[in-house]
Amino acid sequence: MGSLHLLFATMLGEAPVRTIASIFKTLLNHAGEWATQPQARLKGTEDDAQSYPTAEVPEPLIIFILGPPGAGKGTQSASLKAAFPGLTHLSYGDLVRYQDNIPGSWVSSFPRRGNGSSSPLLPADAAVQLLGETIEAGVGRSQLVWLVDGFPRTEEHVAAWSAARMPPARCALHLSCPPETLVRRVLGRSSGRPDDAVPELVCERIERNVRESEALLKALADSGVSIIRVNADRDVGAVKGEVLAHAKQAINDWRSQCGQASLVSYDDPNSSYVPGAWVTGASDSRTFTRRLTVAIAKGVKGFLIQRA
Repeated sequence: MGSLHLLFATMLGEAPVRTIASIFKTLLNHAGEWATQPQARLKGTEDDAQSYPTAEVPEPLIIFILGPPGAGKGTQSASLKAAFPGLTHLSYGDLVRYQDNIPGSWVSSFPRRGNGSSSPLLPADAAVQLLGETIEAGVGRSQLVWLVDGFPRTEEHVAAWSAARMPPARCALHLSCPPETLVRRVLGRSSGRPDDAVPELVCERIERNVRESEALLKALADSGVSIIRVNADRDVGAVKGEVLAHAKQAINDWRSQCGQASLVSYDDPNSSYVPGAWVTGASDSRTFTRRLTVAIAKGVKGFLIQRA
């Protein structure tokens, strides 16, 4: 069948258990094709995992994306998620609202602002605990690249993050816009949040964020986080291109530090994958499947095939 290479990529979510024989059959069936996206999610059997030592899980990559309401954090986070399938987008606000809707959740026990906002106000240590539990659970599912949206919000959050020995963030992307642009954007969107429909509440949130942002960014910088300022008062495509470039650099730096391969983009520059190392295939199935078994036992859950 000629020489064949595998590009292993970390995939999100649970995957059905596949036998090595069925995996190899899949590879043979697709040997003549160019694969531009993951073809399957793979997981070694329990026996396979016990037969070979597992690789040490690297410390996860944390990227903060910050900015006032209306700056485009959600839009840019969605673009990053689409560009890097191995990235997990974790919105702090969405996480709090989700937990608040669970009957009996400990998150619901905290007070609210009292101005019509439906979300509880968590103290800094509780906020970090909630995020930490979520990230820890995700890392257990091989989710190692995290985009934390809308957190930290205060200097107290930064201090609590460090005190809890959370993985240090590699960088913080801060999106900025003039206040009048922010107000117009928030009032014009349909988020479903009650406080997005009241101009006075929108202005209050934006003013508070702008007022506190410089102290927050200084606290982050003092803690060792690289601050990347992005002018979000531009065409969304221009902002997207700059944000993608910064995120790609952060991911590549992290992967290099972990001893993994750099990011690879295929024909579509907006469709990038976070791969592991190239593994050369062998002409005989016994050697080839053994290499495949070892890789899966180390936690590989997806693959890309490419004819050499």
